Amino acid sequence: MINKIDYFIGKHRNDIDIFKSDALVFELEGEELSDWQQYFNGWPCSEHQGFHLNFIDNRVAMVCIPNVKPEHLGGKGEHAVNGATISGILDCAVSVAGFMHYKGKTCGTISNNIVMKRPLYGDYVLCLGKISKRSKNLCFGESVILNESSVVCASSNSIVAVSGRYSNAV
Repeated sequence: MINKIDYFIGKHRNDIDIFKSDALVFELEGEELSDWQQYFNGWPCSEHQGFHLNFIDNRVAMVCIPNVKPEHLGGKGEHAVNGATISGILDCAVSVAGFMHYKGKTCGTISNNIVMKRPLYGDYVLCLGKISKRSKNLCFGESVILNESSVVCASSNSIVAVSGRYSNAV
């Protein structure tokens, strides 16, 4: 699978560089990112959904579905990826990026405005998540899904918050 992930990153490198231009640097770095990536990729929910996390660098979380399966597709024989899969992966990418800004604290998406721009067809799903502004308890981020031609098919603007058990501000 590593070769396929490297292929996605190489194929979409210019778009990734543009996307990350205003992204904040994660609080976690190096081995911590690697450990978190390994944890995420072994998590039963990720495995069930076919999600795979890769940190492109210390500013962007890439969540992909390397192999689109029938359960990712729309009903009635449609060959486009379904809205539940799109919504889930957009949320996942931005929430992972947000989590990387609050070391050791539980975080979650509290607001997610999703825009479906066009149907998503293809053998894989590539989603990028970043945080462009943060405070003590909130991160403001964005995620996008690119198709195989690097066209944005869906995007979201989101707020990720630190759990209330760490702060009374949320």
